[in-house]
Amino acid sequence: MFTIHPEQKNSDISIECHAPIKDRRLVTDSGGTNTRYVIETQIVWDNQHHAEMTLTNRDSMCFGCL
Repeated sequence: MFTIHPEQKNSDISIECHAPIKDRRLVTDSGGTNTRYVIETQIVWDNQHHAEMTLTNRDSMCFGCL
């Protein structure tokens, strides 16, 4: 289970999501390296595709901050 906040800058709205954990992977980004859970989800764009996504907490990120 993981929770998403679909509206930026609004943590009052959250959606509980469920997906089986497919893997755990080491991911390097600008903040360093950490281990993230990997899930597989279905994406529909023209036709259906499966995509792997890593999960991370982005609450401390400041996208669009002034």
